[in-house]
Amino acid sequence: MFTIKEIVETVNGRLVCGNENRRINKVCTDTRKIKPDNLFLAIKGEKFDGHCFLGRAIEKGAAAAVVSEAWISSSGYLPEKPSVALIAAGDCVRALADLAAHHRRKFKIPVIAVTGSNGKTTAKQMIFQVLSSRFNTLKSAGSFNNHIGVPLSLLEMTSRHEAAVFELGMNHKGEISSLARIAAPDIGVITSIGPAHLEFFRGIEEIIKAKCELFECMADGKTAVINADSPGLYEEVKKHISRIVTYGMGPGCSWRAAIVEADDKHTVFRLNEGQEFKLNVIGRHNVYNALAAIAVGSLFGISPEEIKESLKSFAPAELRMQVVEVDGIKLIADCYNANPQSVCSAVDTLAALNGGGNKGIVLADMLELGDKSAFLHAEIGRKVAESGINFLVAVGEKASYTADAARESGLEGRNIFRARDNKEAADICFGLFKRNDIVLLKGSRGMKLEQIIEYFKRKVKDG
Repeated sequence: MFTIKEIVETVNGRLVCGNENRRINKVCTDTRKIKPDNLFLAIKGEKFDGHCFLGRAIEKGAAAAVVSEAWISSSGYLPEKPSVALIAAGDCVRALADLAAHHRRKFKIPVIAVTGSNGKTTAKQMIFQVLSSRFNTLKSAGSFNNHIGVPLSLLEMTSRHEAAVFELGMNHKGEISSLARIAAPDIGVITSIGPAHLEFFRGIEEIIKAKCELFECMADGKTAVINADSPGLYEEVKKHISRIVTYGMGPGCSWRAAIVEADDKHTVFRLNEGQEFKLNVIGRHNVYNALAAIAVGSLFGISPEEIKESLKSFAPAELRMQVVEVDGIKLIADCYNANPQSVCSAVDTLAALNGGGNKGIVLADMLELGDKSAFLHAEIGRKVAESGINFLVAVGEKASYTADAARESGLEGRNIFRARDNKEAADICFGLFKRNDIVLLKGSRGMKLEQIIEYFKRKVKDG
């Protein structure tokens, strides 16, 4: 993978000790995963400092380690094993990024980078499934989409791969640009634009500009694949790149869908007024994700018929519109993350489902919305009241605005419940919902709404 000399030059570092001709075969930041001949990068995070685990990494066979120049100067550390190469760099996070960018440029395989306010992970998974039907494709694991996850994913690239798809996330301006420079994508996908991370942005326009940083390092001949139903997105994208493929449900899109049928297990849509696609996932938003996969697949010469077959077996990732049936009650866990756009989509999905029982929604706080938080939570409450959903359970301090607005907008007070935490919410759900009812759980990752399902299962088991 790299020689020690190559690493020193790439990270603009200093070889403290060790043989510069030795090779390492993998880069690792987690000592639990270290194997012989690996390079350990001592990343300092919010909770852990990798320098504290350097000794353990060497004990497990690490051939080399990159540490910060400041740390080595203050500690005077030298490994007991003379065969271990120790490299001092200005910043270990930057070193990781530099190594990943250097590694990426060794390969001429096409890279797809996916970003957006919602749907990044599912769109990435669908694109991977489509491309894997024809090509040996690499993807980032889970939601590895930040300044650590993206470089680590890129470092998994080998000469065996024929394509790669990665997810790029952001909280602040400039983050997408930094990640895109490392990944050097050939195709950039933007799934949607919505009011997320408003604590750090002044409005939707700033979010659009931040997402479009994806195209700043993409030269002529590269391609943008975008959701044309996101207002203002196309106009901004065309400032950066000329080759644009659009998808959506509105007129004029390169790839257009019309939903035909939706229940609590499947979604059927018609592509470009022709072929019908059946997805084993629910929700209008997942049709958009499928369209992104269709658009990317077509750029690789994969026909709609082949893509249709690929997507037949697609299953949602955990906590993303995941249906769990407990004692005849369908619990839909869509609680990996939440912002106003994704919550509105979840409400629409629940309202559109066909079922014989009541429909309930458990809504928890949406985080990182800044000074617009109260207003945006209230907007969700008004939408719930207008949707025909029977019951609302609000969890958390900010969700109280949702509950108040739902009551003011016509949802009967006796059908609105407030819970201080997930255990109390589970108690409410256990007493409220019956067989054939459908309950959707939606909230930000920090609210951990999946705990409600576990509490609920225990209560059913205990009788």
